[in-house]
Amino acid sequence: MSDFSTLERLATELPDTTIAPHHDKIAFRIGDNIYLTYSDKTDLAVVKLSTEQQSILSESIGSVSPVPNKWGQKGWTQINLCDISDHHLKDIISLAYHNVKA
Repeated sequence: MSDFSTLERLATELPDTTIAPHHDKIAFRIGDNIYLTYSDKTDLAVVKLSTEQQSILSESIGSVSPVPNKWGQKGWTQINLCDISDHHLKDIISLAYHNVKA
């Protein structure tokens, strides 16, 4: 089980990460590019994965699923923080970070 403080710590450990508001969410960015958002209303994080990464992770980790709209078809993937281990969260944040940094 993870929480926002863990998510924030893991994301800000990655080089060049900045935090700023994004609509009603908190966005974690590299430059102008968002790789992770968090909503305190839903306690969901959303990360930018490839569609292949999204498919593999959503099949193997129950707390990970495509965002249920057109963004989900582009790899944006939601994570229920209440149901994911810190280890899995760290790995997924790292994937999203490297996807956007590339």
